[in-house]
Amino acid sequence: MAHHLILFIILLYTAVTVSITTLNHVSVREGGTVTIPCLYDSRHKLNPKYWCTETLWRLCTVTAHTGYTDKTGKWLITDNPSKNIFTVQLNNLTTFDSGFHWCGVGIKESLDEKAELYITVQTAPDLSVMSSSVTVDEGVNISVQCLYSTKYKNEPKKWCNIKDQSCHTVGRSGTSQYSVEISDDGRGSLTVVMSGLMKSDSGWYYCSVGDLQAPVQLTVNGKTYCSVEQYMTLAMGLQLIRVKHLFITTFNYFLTKLIIFCIVVGGNSNLLLIIIITSLVSVKIFRVVTIFTLRKGEELEPCD
Repeated sequence: MAHHLILFIILLYTAVTVSITTLNHVSVREGGTVTIPCLYDSRHKLNPKYWCTETLWRLCTVTAHTGYTDKTGKWLITDNPSKNIFTVQLNNLTTFDSGFHWCGVGIKESLDEKAELYITVQTAPDLSVMSSSVTVDEGVNISVQCLYSTKYKNEPKKWCNIKDQSCHTVGRSGTSQYSVEISDDGRGSLTVVMSGLMKSDSGWYYCSVGDLQAPVQLTVNGKTYCSVEQYMTLAMGLQLIRVKHLFITTFNYFLTKLIIFCIVVGGNSNLLLIIIITSLVSVKIFRVVTIFTLRKGEELEPCD
C-alpha cells in the first residue's frame, strides 16, 4: 500500500512539474546560428530562465541566463513573459557544441523546471530551413522550404505548431482558422504553404523529418482599423478641401467677370493688365495646389 502511494506521489509530481516545452533534436550547420524556443507555464513568468549544457542534468553547466550578457556573443537568451516563452540564440556553432542541452526555469534547487534537447552540428545539416523567421500580414500566404538529406528521404515529414504540438502531414489539411498544404518533391525539399493566417497564429513552428526538427518563427501582423474619430477627422479634412476648391472656382468666375467689366467701361490699360496677370497667376497657382491636395486627400488610406 505504501509502495503504491509513493509511486502515485511521484507520478503526480512529475505530471505537475513538467511545464517546459521545446524541440527534441535539431540539426545545425557548422558555423551557423540557431534559435531555440522554450515555452513555459504562465506561473513561471517572473522566474529566472537559463540554458545549460551537459548530458546529465545534475552536471549541467549554465551558459546563458536572463539578466546576464554573454560577452563572447556565443549565447543570447531572451525572455518574453507576455507570451510565456524564452528563446536561446546559439551563434557560431562548432562540432564541439553537439550534444545534450537544457532549457531551464529557476525555482529552487532541485525543483527547477527543465526540458532536454539534442543538437547536432554538421558541415551539411540533415535538416534545415531556407528562412527561420517569416513575417507576413493577415490574410497573406506564406511558403516555407525545408531541406533534408537523402538518408531522410523515406522518413515521415510533418509541419508542427510547437505550442500545442499539433502537426500536419504531406498533403492538404487545416484548422478552423488556417489551411496547410505540404508537398514533398522526394529529392530533398519539403514545401509548406499556410493560408488564411491571423495575428493569433503567430508563434513557433517546426519542420519535422524523422527524428529531426527545424524551428521557424512566424509573425503575422494584424490589420489596423480606424477609430470613429479617425474617420471623422479624415472626412472633415476632405470636406474642407472641397469647400476651398469651390471657393476658388467661384472667385475665379467673378474675377473674370470683373475684368471683362473693366475692359468694357475703360481705365488705365497698364494697371488693368497688371491686375489681370497677377490675379490670374495667383488664382491659377492656388487652384492647382488645391486640386492636387484634393486628389491626394481622396487617395488617403490611413488604416489598412
